[in-house]
Amino acid sequence: MHRSRRGPAHSRSQSPGVASCDRRARPRVGCTRNGRRHTVRRTAYADDRRRARSLPHRDRAQHRGTHVAKRKDNSEIDGRKLRWQEHKLARRAELSDGALAAIRARGSNTGMDEIAAEIGVSKTVLYRYFDDKADLTSAATMRFMETRLAPALAAALGQEDLDEFDLAEAAISVYVRTVADEPEIYPFIMGMTSGGTGVRAALENSERIVAELLAGVLSERLRRLGFLTEGSLTWAYGVVGAVQLATHRWMMDRSTPVEELIEHLLMLAWGGITAIAHAQGDRRVFMSERHELPVPKA
Repeated sequence: MHRSRRGPAHSRSQSPGVASCDRRARPRVGCTRNGRRHTVRRTAYADDRRRARSLPHRDRAQHRGTHVAKRKDNSEIDGRKLRWQEHKLARRAELSDGALAAIRARGSNTGMDEIAAEIGVSKTVLYRYFDDKADLTSAATMRFMETRLAPALAAALGQEDLDEFDLAEAAISVYVRTVADEPEIYPFIMGMTSGGTGVRAALENSERIVAELLAGVLSERLRRLGFLTEGSLTWAYGVVGAVQLATHRWMMDRSTPVEELIEHLLMLAWGGITAIAHAQGDRRVFMSERHELPVPKA
């Protein structure tokens, strides 16, 4: 009669009141093996190892690989998510460029169907990357700022060989002419400001970019002269606001030549710049002086 090598489980040595530990069974805390009490952690990894030992040798490597794959799932998901986000940003930029081209070609009242047709995609594709027309307008606004207005202003303000008057004229001229040269883009953007907070946020972000760019140049010029610079950001926002609103009003009817608009704005801006220079950038000095209009005597 054949006898089992291991013998019956109840014949092994065990401590009273403590369950025996069978290596083939799921381990339990506080069991005994070979007459010695020990503790076994209940982990998924330990279970995987026990299952692997029960497999034929040729299948063990493949089984071990499944546990490694499980641990990689999160990183693989994160990688896919990152790649999708990068693709989405690139595709949004591409479609925004296409939307700007469509508006230039078809006018400021162009709808989503016409934009899609001009780009050569279905409207479903547009809605895959944009929530609605307001979202597309917001993206197109920022794209216009990034590709047209900001680079042009940076080039104008970066001309170190210009004196302060010529620099002010160059900056105002670039802003006004860039907007004036886009008779369809500007009304398209401004016409959507009531369509949602996204478009307004994009416009505010554009204003911030221009104002901070101007403030940096103004602050550097004042610092070179030894003047105070604490008001630079406020002055920059004041100039940007004045130029933007005056240009906006002018775009509605274009009742005067663009050169006149630029020169009137330059008069306003230069008056502020000379006042800042006279007080050396110090508001206390400015407020302590008596100011009168320099009216020419007859």
